[in-house]
Amino acid sequence: MTADPDRDQRVDPLVDIAAAANGLGVKASTIRSWVARGYLTQRGTDSHRRSLYRWSELLRVHHDRHYAKGGRPRKTPPPA
Repeated sequence: MTADPDRDQRVDPLVDIAAAANGLGVKASTIRSWVARGYLTQRGTDSHRRSLYRWSELLRVHHDRHYAKGGRPRKTPPPA
């Protein structure tokens, strides 16, 4: 069985911040803040030196940040 190097790209594409913001319905600055806070990892750059991110990671972070139980997620964990 031969590995298909393009498979990952078809299954989980890499997108730049503008495309991600458009697809998720958020501002590009929101995605930049996720990167700065460590929620996302840059996965490469395109020919125009734009940072690229995995679509599945973007979806996960968007869900975690915007649809967490009880509304917006807390910045600090609740007291134990």
